[in-house]
Amino acid sequence: MIPSVASRLKKNINRTKEKFLQGIGKTDRTSDESFDLFVENFERQHAQASKLVKELNKYMNNLRESQKSSRAFYETLRETYEPSWPGSELFNEEVQLVEQKWNDYLVKLTNDVQMPLLAYLNEFPELKKKIEKRGNRLLDYDNARHTLESAQNKTSKKLLNTSSSSSQPTNQSTDQLTKLTKLRIDLVDKQTIYEEINQTLCLSLPVLFENRIKFYASLFQTFFHTETLFNSDLVEVKSKLDDICENLSIKYAQ
Repeated sequence: MIPSVASRLKKNINRTKEKFLQGIGKTDRTSDESFDLFVENFERQHAQASKLVKELNKYMNNLRESQKSSRAFYETLRETYEPSWPGSELFNEEVQLVEQKWNDYLVKLTNDVQMPLLAYLNEFPELKKKIEKRGNRLLDYDNARHTLESAQNKTSKKLLNTSSSSSQPTNQSTDQLTKLTKLRIDLVDKQTIYEEINQTLCLSLPVLFENRIKFYASLFQTFFHTETLFNSDLVEVKSKLDDICENLSIKYAQ
């Protein structure tokens, strides 16, 4: 059932009031040190993943600029190496290979490093919403608990005064007991809702935190393997270009 506007407004007012009273120490707050640690780890993990994505994006942008510079420079090298010179056809092929290696490198970094990291980062917003929702459900529970405690104290005093003046329960006493029953039911409902989301988070947050090691180990390995392969391929291509130019030098040195 979708709550009405009035119901949502009342709930928000109760949460704000409860949060304020807790803030000034007028009411106690249900605390959970283990969960607080889960949240602390989550926030630190989220911040680090966000930073890594930001720096990787900058790194990738710089690589794309480097690719443009490489393409322009090697194209000029190819134009400079005249068609009539020995090895010109092979020289052209190797220059084209440099561009191909750059393309393969950037595609692999995008697909195997950048995209998995973005997918990993996208796990956090939904969990963050659940943490905020848990906080609201906890305020609801604490508010219901404090409302019941306050009503119980008032009812106890009224019943004590009533019993001292009359041996028969009054309609007012019956109404107060009925109100307490409703408040107890409301408390149980609020507690159940809170404990359900709390349990879900207490299971999922530690798992996410522990899985970071395996995830980063695999991601870093892929990154360094891709870097190594790219640099190795470039060394091989440039070594062949060096041989072509050495042969040209020897031929015209004679």
